Amino acid sequence: MLGQVIGSRYRIFKHLGGGSFGQTYLAEDAYIPEDNLCVVKQLKPQFTDPLTLQVARRLFESEARTLHKLGSHGQIPRLLAHFEENQDFYLVQEFIEGHDLSRELLLGKQWSEADAIRLVWEILEVLSFVHQHQVIHRDLKPSNIRRRQRDNQLVLIDFGAVKQISTQVVTSQGKTMLTVAVGTMGYAPNELLSGKPRLCSDIYAVGMMGIQALTGLYPTELRDDPATGELVWKDGVNVSPELGEILDGMVCYDFRQRYQTTQDVMQALEPLMAGTPSHQVAFPPVTQPPEAAPLTAPASTPSGNPLPPTEVSPQLPTMAESDSAAVPVAAIGSVPATEVTPVEPDSAQPSSVAVSAATSSSAPTVPVTAPPSAPPVTQPVTQVETISTEASQGEVSPSSPPTVPLTEPPSASAHVPPTVASVVSEGTVVQSPRGRWKLLRMGVGVAAAIATAFVGMNYYSQSQRQFALGQIASLKMAGNHEECVRSAMALAGDAEAQQLLGDCQLAQAQALAANNQLKDAILAVSEIAENHSAHEESQRLVGEWSEQILELAADQYQGGKLENAIAMANAIPETSSVYEQAQAQIVSWNQAWETDEGLVKSAQEAIDRGEWQARSPKQKKSLTATGNSKQPPS
Repeated sequence: MLGQVIGSRYRIFKHLGGGSFGQTYLAEDAYIPEDNLCVVKQLKPQFTDPLTLQVARRLFESEARTLHKLGSHGQIPRLLAHFEENQDFYLVQEFIEGHDLSRELLLGKQWSEADAIRLVWEILEVLSFVHQHQVIHRDLKPSNIRRRQRDNQLVLIDFGAVKQISTQVVTSQGKTMLTVAVGTMGYAPNELLSGKPRLCSDIYAVGMMGIQALTGLYPTELRDDPATGELVWKDGVNVSPELGEILDGMVCYDFRQRYQTTQDVMQALEPLMAGTPSHQVAFPPVTQPPEAAPLTAPASTPSGNPLPPTEVSPQLPTMAESDSAAVPVAAIGSVPATEVTPVEPDSAQPSSVAVSAATSSSAPTVPVTAPPSAPPVTQPVTQVETISTEASQGEVSPSSPPTVPLTEPPSASAHVPPTVASVVSEGTVVQSPRGRWKLLRMGVGVAAAIATAFVGMNYYSQSQRQFALGQIASLKMAGNHEECVRSAMALAGDAEAQQLLGDCQLAQAQALAANNQLKDAILAVSEIAENHSAHEESQRLVGEWSEQILELAADQYQGGKLENAIAMANAIPETSSVYEQAQAQIVSWNQAWETDEGLVKSAQEAIDRGEWQARSPKQKKSLTATGNSKQPPS
């Protein structure tokens, strides 16, 4: 297809992708002088019997009218043309310059809740317009949503309904059936894969993308509850109960339990959107995968390689101390640390033992104080409250972590253990051996809590890293080179991931070369890092493929296509061993072409003057051996 002109005006010059449904190309419209890039979708029916083609034509016309109508929305590509040629069907659509969401939803990258909310909301805004026309997209997934470069808005592309044109067949009974299910595993609910799509099937896909943003995992890697069939995805994820409930409602296994309309979902999301700045998500055009959401600094492996970042903060709640034991307890949470302060009754002024919550930037502190008039006293916990971090301003927030105030009754002074502290003189407190041992035990407990939290975080990060590496290896084995490269680039500091990256780049280049896309193959293999084990092989392949390009360029020249020959030879990179030879060949071709044109011109002038027959046989042979198509008669 490359280089061909279809529809008498669209010249194909780049293959964008394809599959069982057809192929997609980048083309230029010869009828438009500027900004003439467009996307051409070629739909090839798998069956070309007259009855199937008749049904395909009817469906093609219907879907083309639908796409033309949807193209009136600013975030859906405009349909520029549709036609049939040689029993293939073509859609010509507006080219959306930018990148698709798979460049943002990277494996191992967990977005903040605010960013995930904004993503879901932006997709739903466009999808609402689609559903208002009673159209089901059927194949919503990250690679079918592009972020437009000029304004950062999301654009829905590649509607699934048109794919039926190439995969349907009419049976002998006159019934139409599909040979390939429309939809993508992980984003397509059960009813869609069984050929019974509904509007809420699209809502399922949007919910899965929201969950993917929060977890940093592909949908196919999430587990489900064997009893209910529902997804289990919140483990280790920092998500509010409100958003978690909404996403669960979007991805219910039973479509009848799912949100039925985009308006229902947006109404549920609206209170959460109120606290989300409109500028929260801003993804500029990228050449490298962008950072999705601000996360804490990643942990490191023993080799010093950073792990996929995970937002986990250790939280140490306070425990009341009794005479019999002092057992500190640690827990890992994801909320900001809040220092616990004692709540004192009106009739007593004892001191208390407070353990401040650990944060990522400071170790826990264990302040122990006592007033001059009485030794420190603690009692078992009698009350649990939720106090905001803004307690000094009198504000109470249900989203703040629970705190445990230490209180004592007014008569507590009568039960003060004499071993906690001995009063030597006014204003001086000396701890007894038992008090020091209690404090020591508490310090050891806090240290153990911190160690437990660190081990937990490290184990979680290690698990994510191993999963990510396994996923990259699987993509490589499956031949999904583009996704393999993209996922490996997300783990930029991991040595094993970078080894896989080079392997995927090499395999991708070899696949392109096997498809005679030598220029793209050279570009791909040139990306392999110099310290990679395949770098030497990559340089050899650059030379080998450059020689093939030069041979093809020579064929173009011999066929009288000088411009094509020069363009092909110029595609050989400077790093190639045949670069200088290619440049010298270009000079030689230009000189020979000028000479040939001069000879042809001389011969034509001789013919015009009637002098051709007077030329000697040697002169005629010289003039007619130019290889140019404008040869004079012998």
